[in-house]
Formats: sequence, structure tokens, C-alpha cells
Amino acid sequence: MKRPEAEKVAHLVGLDAVRVFALLLILVIHSDHWPLQQGGADQAVWSGVDLVSRASVPMFVILSGLLLTYRRQERMALRVFLRRRLGRSLLPWVVWMPVYTVVGLYLTQEVQPNPDGVLTWWLLGGGHLWYLVLVTQLYMVFQVWPRSPRATTILAVAALVAQAGLCVYRLYAPAGAPLNGVFLSYGYEFFFFWIGYFALGAALGVLLAGRRPLWPSWPFWLAAGGGAALLLSLNISSAANAMFAQGTGAFLRPALPLLTVPLFFAVAIAAERVMTARPRLRTVILTLSRYSLGIYIVHEALTYLPGRLLAGPLLQRHLPLSIVGFVVLVATTLGLAYAVTRLIVATPLAITVGLPREPIRRGAVGAP
Repeated sequence: MKRPEAEKVAHLVGLDAVRVFALLLILVIHSDHWPLQQGGADQAVWSGVDLVSRASVPMFVILSGLLLTYRRQERMALRVFLRRRLGRSLLPWVVWMPVYTVVGLYLTQEVQPNPDGVLTWWLLGGGHLWYLVLVTQLYMVFQVWPRSPRATTILAVAALVAQAGLCVYRLYAPAGAPLNGVFLSYGYEFFFFWIGYFALGAALGVLLAGRRPLWPSWPFWLAAGGGAALLLSLNISSAANAMFAQGTGAFLRPALPLLTVPLFFAVAIAAERVMTARPRLRTVILTLSRYSLGIYIVHEALTYLPGRLLAGPLLQRHLPLSIVGFVVLVATTLGLAYAVTRLIVATPLAITVGLPREPIRRGAVGAP
């Protein structure tokens, strides 16, 4: 007789905090172009905020690998696994791509208003929706991933080295080098540029499924601070393809793992202890974690509502006033995105954000 899923593995609330933290960093990335950045301290601060926030998607990738092995989903029948995983990745991408094509054409103007412009935008993954294309590939890769602690550890080391090498090659090899033309424009969509993060997560999942090591968080916070300082101080302007290390390409900077990996550990360990002592905070984190995919999908267009209202009064002002506007912008966007996601989940469209339908009941809105 099979045991209920809840009895197989303990729920790690620290990982919910990692998911929410990474989600907030995504909102920061899509909001930090609003503050004034004409030069000097304004430009330096907000470009630094944007670069450090690029730890967000790598943290999602580590989390994906970790949860797949921790929950032992290799025991599922392949068709069940694919139905569950693709229902939270490829299906939302297919449904929301037309929506964000319209948004890109008429609201954000990031899509050129011609057939070639639309096709190019789709090939680039569709704005922030490209992550859904990436994680679909990682789910496929997981089907051939080793399961033993020794194999996952060895593969994690090898994959991190391979990933770093690919990122260095993309950045420093001439644009005409083999495959680099494709890597420069589309590299962030290919799983092998993220395989080190995924492999590390898979190895951690196997470890945690067997035992729960008691690590302090402070060494990881120190390491994350050092990684951030190094990332911000590295001058890559002389790299052959430095222009491709900006925007989405910044996710593939070779030094980013030095920030991402310790930050993942620091947030997970610290949050596990803090949330255990604060039930209300735990409830908020669990709720946001549950609806995180929907919040991720819908938030970008919603940012423009508070962004345009706050631009004149707060955002387009010099520091430190722009910081106030920025915090309000991120918080408001999060609230709007959560509300819209919760409304979607209350309808048959819930499947488009990877969740079953949940009717809204008085006194239980968003309860995890």
C-alpha cells in the first residue's frame, strides 16, 4: 500500500522562502528601469541593483532540481510526470504568449509591429516567459538524471564547471566562433547554460531526502556578500561580446554563481528558522509561494499601472527619493499580481497558471 505523498517527505518551508525571494528579485528586475538613471549615483545604484537581482532565475533553477530529487518524482510514471510538469511550464507558455505579444505591441513596445518583429520575439522566448521554455527542457533532462548521492554529487561538480566554461566562451569568444552566434542571442534559452545550477539543486535534493544537516546561515551570507562585491566590481567591458552580458544576457555572466549559490543557502537556512517562530509570516510566504508561477506570469504588464502613476512624483527623482517610489512600485506590483492570479485561479483558467481551480471563499482567500 502506497503512503500518502505528504508522508513521504517533510515540507521544507525555507524553500518556499527561496521561491518568494527569487520572485521578488524578478519584480525588482522588471521595475528597476523606472527610477531616474541619467548618470552618476542614480545610474550606478540602479544598474547595480539590476545586476545583483540576476541571481533570481538561477535560484529558481536550483530550486527546481532540488525539489525534483527531494520529492523523488522519478518514481512517477513518465506520462504522469510530464503531465504535471508540462502543465506548469509549456502549457502556460503556449497560453500566455499571444497575450504578451499584444502587451509587447501596444503597452511595452518591446515587440516590433511587423511579422518579423513578432517572430523574433517568439524565438527569443517571449519576454519574461522564456523561463517557461527553459524549465521545460530541464524537466526533460531530469528523466535521464542519476539518482544516487555519489553520482549526483560528481555530476553537480562537472556540470558547474561545464556551465562556467560555456558562459566564458559565450562572453569572450569571437561572435563568429562555432555556435557563438546562436549562443549570444539565444543562449539563455538553452538548458546547458543552466545545467550547473540544476545539477547542484538535484544533488542537494538527494542529500536532504536522506538527512537534514544543521548549517548556520552566517557563512553563506558572508559568501553572498563577497560574491555580490566581486560581480559588481568585475569590468567586462573589454570582453568581445560585452554587450550581450546586459539585460537577459546578464543571467549568463560567469561570476554570477558566486553570488547565487551562497545566497540560495543563506535565504533557505535563515528563513527556515525565522518562519518556524512566526506563524503569520509563514502563512504569507506559503501563500505567495503557492501562487508564484501566476504572479511571475502576470506581473510584468501590471508593473506599468503603478509605474506610470509614480514616475513623476517619485521615480523620476534623484536618490534617495526614487528609492521610496521603487519600493512602493515593487510592493504594489506584487499585490496586484497576487490579486489577479487569485482571481484567475478561481476560474477554469487556473490551469494556465499551473494550479487547480480554487473558488474564493469568505475568510479563506489565498489560504495555502
